Amino acid sequence: MKKIVERHPDIYVAKPAKIGFFAQQQENLNESKTVLENILEDSPYNQAFIRTLLSRLAFKGNDVHKQVSLLSGGERVRASLAKVFLGNYNVLVLDEPTNYLDIQTKEALSEVLKAYPGTIVFVTHDRSLIQSLATHSLSFEDEPPRVYAINQKSTKSATLKDGHQDKQAELLMIEVQIIETLGKLSSVMKEEEKEELDREYREYLQLLKKKKELED
Repeated sequence: MKKIVERHPDIYVAKPAKIGFFAQQQENLNESKTVLENILEDSPYNQAFIRTLLSRLAFKGNDVHKQVSLLSGGERVRASLAKVFLGNYNVLVLDEPTNYLDIQTKEALSEVLKAYPGTIVFVTHDRSLIQSLATHSLSFEDEPPRVYAINQKSTKSATLKDGHQDKQAELLMIEVQIIETLGKLSSVMKEEEKEELDREYREYLQLLKKKKELED
């Protein structure tokens, strides 16, 4: 995984790729700062959206103000994942992201990752995460290594619970797109581009409203 992050000469990485890396050692966290402070350091998202996502990962209320040095093992994993997800990246590289997480938090993480608008490359032994998130697998059993498509329809069970998770992931994805569009609106100078982004923003708001009404 580090070869990708460090842009090893044996691996081609497109120049526009901005890579966020989650390591099992949680090396991206500043021990002396709180969970919220760590994420605010380099996140393009506003605090309201950051706290919404942290809440989904079980950092509710004042939990976001916990100092990293005082977090449990599971809390550190969740904080590190949130920092990567909410960073200014368009490609996420994740090394065993569900280690040390309980079942409920794994499900929440799966919803969050499915809402990510960029590319995710991950290594895991967690079959449920593969089934809910992966679209392709890279096999090193062949020479040279090969990429295989994964049939999502055959791996997903048609239970009510799965349907609920899919709806939650879709709502979160729309929320992410709204925040991204607002960010672009604040920096665009050309009037035509502003009008186009404003149209997209209003469409996303309408879609989010309809989805939430159906959810209720």
